[in-house]
Amino acid sequence: MVPGSGDTVNRNSCSFPGLGLVCALVSTVFFSLSSLFVKLVWDLHPLEITFFRCAAQLVCALPPIIYKKLPLVPEDTSPRLYLLGRGVFGAVALCMQFYAFHHIPLGDATTVIFSSPIFIALFAWLILKESYGWFNFVVTLTTLTGVVLISKPSFIFGSVVGIPSTTEHLLGTLSAFGGAVFSALALVMIRKLGKTVHFLVHITYLSVFGMILTFVLLVAFGEFRMPPCGSDRYYLIALGLCGVGGQTFLTKAFQLEKAAPVAIVRTMDIVFAFTWQFLFLGEIPAPLSVGGAGLVMSSAIAIAVKKCLAERQKQ
Repeated sequence: MVPGSGDTVNRNSCSFPGLGLVCALVSTVFFSLSSLFVKLVWDLHPLEITFFRCAAQLVCALPPIIYKKLPLVPEDTSPRLYLLGRGVFGAVALCMQFYAFHHIPLGDATTVIFSSPIFIALFAWLILKESYGWFNFVVTLTTLTGVVLISKPSFIFGSVVGIPSTTEHLLGTLSAFGGAVFSALALVMIRKLGKTVHFLVHITYLSVFGMILTFVLLVAFGEFRMPPCGSDRYYLIALGLCGVGGQTFLTKAFQLEKAAPVAIVRTMDIVFAFTWQFLFLGEIPAPLSVGGAGLVMSSAIAIAVKKCLAERQKQ
């Protein structure tokens, strides 16, 4: 459970107790493939890729919503605000993540994005007034150290690490870092809503706000254009389908299972990202990146394990 969500998961409603974790694992496969397709569509602006990703998600989500007659606007005011937050935060996170995928190696971007658990704990302390002890502080420092190893800023490492464009790599890392912050906010909104809102409605809000945000920015920058015929369009279609699959299974995972074990499973996304980077992009991960990834993964797992132990003690 995300810190401060104030609700619990009704596991008895699921005939398969581990279904939430299975959904989390499947979502990591979809999301890692989605990030791979972003890298493959290298000649399109990241905002344009985000727009088409959200459009594909919306096209897939609307028919079942209409068929099931699902309400898009909750009756109560509180869920509306959380849904708006889920849509806005998720859209901003998606834009920043896709920018990162375009400008730094796939494994590096994915690892930095998965520093989001430290921000979940931080938001719980700042907004929800939960405790933020020495454990969280140490984990935060460990994660930030991992991010520094991945970003390899020139004022620390100089020019000996062999990065073609240090500025571009640093900006890409900062974008991934920002994506982690907004992703954490979006996940808090999902957990706060629980099962009160259908997962297809979650996807719809993310898609609508994502399309609005990216379209406005693309028009302002004069970057909007139709993707060329050929492989780019197929990659965009696959990207959209993977986005739908990832969002669907991730939302269901958080609805069926507590956030701590889900967070552990989701770290597999980092492993998949480095695997795709080597197999399909022919890029061998840098030793510093692997070390940084290990620190970030260790931090995420440590936070999740601590939450699991705390839940067991309460029982």
